[in-house]
Amino acid sequence: YKAYLENVNLGNLSGEHVDKAEERSKYLSEIVILEGAALDSLKLEIGKIAKGMSQIDTDELIKIFAPEVSYFGKDTINTKLAESIVKERKDKKIKTISFTPQQKTIKAQRDNLGISFVELSLNKETVYNIKIKKGKKTEDKKESATEKWRLELTKDYLIRKIE
Repeated sequence: YKAYLENVNLGNLSGEHVDKAEERSKYLSEIVILEGAALDSLKLEIGKIAKGMSQIDTDELIKIFAPEVSYFGKDTINTKLAESIVKERKDKKIKTISFTPQQKTIKAQRDNLGISFVELSLNKETVYNIKIKKGKKTEDKKESATEKWRLELTKDYLIRKIE
């Protein structure tokens, strides 16, 4: 946007989008990287979100999403998303699932409207209602993985976008 504005000032471009470019340039210049106490506070909220994403209950999942949410590229509303997540977990025979943020990987920025943009890695532990044989014993099937999330959070720390 700055380059566009500079080219308009130099007469290289007509400038038909100056107002929009100035607005976007101002917005982008006001985005701050979260550090110190602000980042620590956000990390606590990320912990609550991870705990919320670990729920198998629709009502609990709804609580962590903004009314309108983008979930891995699909725009929807929080109630439908929570129902979809619970159904998917049930269909996959997931007994429990837990997400634990890797605190040192959390990087965040906040805009002048209070929207937080967060990148982080999480440990994901899944236990299924599927028995597997381990020697003479049978136990629930378990999986561990690391996931990377990019989140947009409202000023009230509700997920409005997750990818």
